[in-house]
Amino acid sequence: MPSPVPEGLFKYVDLANLRGILRKYFKSLGVEEVDVTNSVGRFLAEDLTAPRDLPEYDISHVDGFALSSCSGLSYRLVEGSTLGRCEATYVRTGEPVPEGTVAVLPVEAARVVGGEVIAPRFLEEGSEIIRRGLDVARSDIVARRGSLVTPAKARLLAELGLSTLKVFVRPRVLVVPVGTELAEGSRRETSSLVVRSMCEPLAGGITVSKPVEDSTEVIREVVGVGVEEYDAVVTIGGASLGDKDLTFRTVSSLDGVEVLVRGVAVQPGRVTSLVSLRGKPVVLLPGLIQSTVSGAVFVLQPLLKVMQGGDPVAHYLTGLLRLGHDYTYRGRFTAFTRLRFVKLINEEEGTAEIFEAPSPVQRPIAESHGFTILEPGVVKLAKYTLIRVYRAPGLY
Repeated sequence: MPSPVPEGLFKYVDLANLRGILRKYFKSLGVEEVDVTNSVGRFLAEDLTAPRDLPEYDISHVDGFALSSCSGLSYRLVEGSTLGRCEATYVRTGEPVPEGTVAVLPVEAARVVGGEVIAPRFLEEGSEIIRRGLDVARSDIVARRGSLVTPAKARLLAELGLSTLKVFVRPRVLVVPVGTELAEGSRRETSSLVVRSMCEPLAGGITVSKPVEDSTEVIREVVGVGVEEYDAVVTIGGASLGDKDLTFRTVSSLDGVEVLVRGVAVQPGRVTSLVSLRGKPVVLLPGLIQSTVSGAVFVLQPLLKVMQGGDPVAHYLTGLLRLGHDYTYRGRFTAFTRLRFVKLINEEEGTAEIFEAPSPVQRPIAESHGFTILEPGVVKLAKYTLIRVYRAPGLY
């Protein structure tokens, strides 16, 4: 069990240890059965094996004539489910081919004279035939427990005849913006727009509360009620050490709390913290927008995946781009993993630029096409260096 963290002390956790903490302390919320047509975006609660071959029979790839074996190019046109030597019958795309079919002649290539089908040449055996089980063979594992059901995956499962799927219950999330200036309306609260969007692909329902003031009593009440009514609570702002940063101080002092993470070795987003309150997670995101997003990428989204039987990584690789400039980092967090937003500057050449801007600056997020992750110790990258570009669910 993690020991209490003294007020004001950061004890930065690296990403490997963070992911171990998420796996250890938070589990799935249960399993439910849903119709396969409503399963997109859900995480499977079991491995799925194909109950049958797909296709179930040898089928025609085109509209045309199923041909049997023959030493010539002329075939007698017949009807039926079986072909004798030098016989042909009309088949449509996707229809089973008759027994005895060795190839299918596309209708546009055929010449029909009287009761004969004339082929322009000898066809290779199996031409324009999709063999039974070519797509999926019976008993193949077609989806793994914890994997995301995409539209294409849902269609495949429906084609295999599955009508319902067992999936993990989605967590319900309460998002709480914190700041007296937000609560009083002197400054508009906007960060929850991004946090909510980043929760939506991974949650079953998101409620954004009205902004709450920097008050121990108010924060205690909202978060306390939140863990009673929701599966996870996310606060935005007040997670650092300033005189008005009361969120962590308040939440970490509540009855039944375990401080799991007080700071993550990432930049931006290093003050992101995580506690377990009465067995439920409370994620404390920083208020500066780049830090908010980074904390959501590395802590919040992985948590929501773990709560649905998934791995504690939600961002995904979209490709490689070449730097269009030399890059140098001159900050003080060289030992941290650093998230940097990336903008595509020349699509034909596949070149990009890395934004280097303070955490409150939001334009790098708004104009980016993704982000890259710089490993600890990387401070310089030469022009034309290949960089990995990632995206996070709900951010782009």
